[in-house]
Amino acid sequence: MTIVLVSVPILTFALGTWQVQRLGWKKELIKDLENKMALEPIGLPKHINPKVIPEFEYRKVKLTGRFDHSKEIFIESRTREGELGYHLITPFHPHNGGQPILVNRGFIKRQLKDPRSRPLSQESKDVVEVIGMLRKQESKSFFQPNNSKDSNQWYFVDIQEIAEHLETAPILVDAITYANSGKLNEMVSNGLPIGRSPQISLRNMHATYIATWYGLSAITSVMAIMLLRKPMSGKSRYTGIS
Repeated sequence: MTIVLVSVPILTFALGTWQVQRLGWKKELIKDLENKMALEPIGLPKHINPKVIPEFEYRKVKLTGRFDHSKEIFIESRTREGELGYHLITPFHPHNGGQPILVNRGFIKRQLKDPRSRPLSQESKDVVEVIGMLRKQESKSFFQPNNSKDSNQWYFVDIQEIAEHLETAPILVDAITYANSGKLNEMVSNGLPIGRSPQISLRNMHATYIATWYGLSAITSVMAIMLLRKPMSGKSRYTGIS
């Protein structure tokens, strides 16, 4: 019992200290992200080394070229404001003759999966300009099924796997949509993909966790001291004395 009383405050204090370290890491991450977001979009070179992409994640880029709508794929089970749909990924051929890459054009409604139901999203065969953010590999959650190339069903963004399937370089750009809420709703109704917001907010709960763990450490420390100082009952005190 004594071991438990002593170990709980120590464990919760250690968890609080770990969250302090995590808070520092998250602040640096947010600062780095804000610095990247403040920079003007850059063009991509003809040949891109995928190994450097993690260093440039969330860096805004400007693409000029054409979409190959004949090879678009759909990432399942995506939502926008409670509505179920897909994320639409389409090969993009840069105008400068560079490697074709992947562009996540954004959300479309589930009932508009058939390209014939959303002709506006297929209209442009001319050179277009896309502003987006470079992204690195998405982690697969435990509950997501495996992708199936044979049945063309995609549940998470495996950049390498999708790139091989669509014959592009393993480079993914999330398109950004600059529009107010009214315009976004109009785009959704017309079957136009809704790209990501130009702003990024990272969840930061570490300060709350710090207060929780240190608070528990303080409370359990007081409880442990009180229990350890509590005098033994008369029966316990004289146990074994004849």
